[in-house]
Amino acid sequence: MSRAYWRALLALCALTLVPAALAQSVSGDNATAILEESGIIPDLIDGLSTTAQAELSVSFGDVTIEDGTFLTPEEAANPPNVSTEAVSGSAAYYTLLTLDPDAPDPANPTRRSILHWLVTDIPAGGDVSEGNVVSAWRGPNPPSGTHRYVFLLYAQPTEDSLQVPTPESIANFSARDFSAEYELGEPIAVTYFTSAKQAESNIVTVAQSVPELSTLVAAVQAAGLVDALAAPAAPLTVFAPTNDAFAAALAALNFTAEELLGNTELLTAVLTYHVVPGVAAKAADLSDGLVLPTLLEGANVTVSIPAPGEVLVLSPGAPPARVIQADVPSGDAQGSIIHVIDGVLVPEL
Repeated sequence: MSRAYWRALLALCALTLVPAALAQSVSGDNATAILEESGIIPDLIDGLSTTAQAELSVSFGDVTIEDGTFLTPEEAANPPNVSTEAVSGSAAYYTLLTLDPDAPDPANPTRRSILHWLVTDIPAGGDVSEGNVVSAWRGPNPPSGTHRYVFLLYAQPTEDSLQVPTPESIANFSARDFSAEYELGEPIAVTYFTSAKQAESNIVTVAQSVPELSTLVAAVQAAGLVDALAAPAAPLTVFAPTNDAFAAALAALNFTAEELLGNTELLTAVLTYHVVPGVAAKAADLSDGLVLPTLLEGANVTVSIPAPGEVLVLSPGAPPARVIQADVPSGDAQGSIIHVIDGVLVPEL
């Protein structure tokens, strides 16, 4: 699976859990509404400063975050580049806080908030690298769910250095308490990204990543076989029919997709007939006439190799299915292998 795919997929998940905001750093007349929509108000702050304003730019490599941009933990492992630009107000220095208000889980944030970065004495309109790092950058490591990582920029009240000791704990860090203690007021700019623990790859997630296997995924879910395929106790070889293969088989059997998905017993028999337990058989391991026992008790499939590089899988109830993409790794701990085929294997029922 490509890195781009994971990123797009996890971003889609993030959108279902964290409301999207609308701008690179929140400012303007609709700022309060944007912060409320994202939950930053009231989770972290009560509002934005009414006496000063700044633009805040945060980038990881070549990705400049807009509010809610999804990044994998790996992509945000190193400190970002941060620059500021004064819009209004006369502060000489800024303080930057980065907090995770969703720890350990967005549904039960009992450790709100985790401190991920604290930098003081940033020259107004300057770069964070010119400031004083009080608490070093900690990249995201969300144990569960999709977390927000919120950058809060404050105007320091005087031209003097802000004397802030290293916090004794990074957990249950309160932006409100910190701001009150050092007379910072409300932040002058806010932005954030989201991140989540990357799903471990397995047979099901690989199938989900291939649009041509969406019918197979729906069938596996309807049959209740997700757990068995996602975390097998031993390696598996899976012959995965494409959507077109399912459509042709349903037409030949005079079934609708709804009828098949609704018949759990038949569906389970057909699906388990596509799984060979106990072995991760790559194309090089398949030989002409090889008989493979399947998860469907007492039912086998037979391999046919009519010409070099051509692999067919034979079943008694359907025409031969051709392997059109071989040796797709599942990524699971057992090293299971997937072969995409252009037909549905049908046992004797």
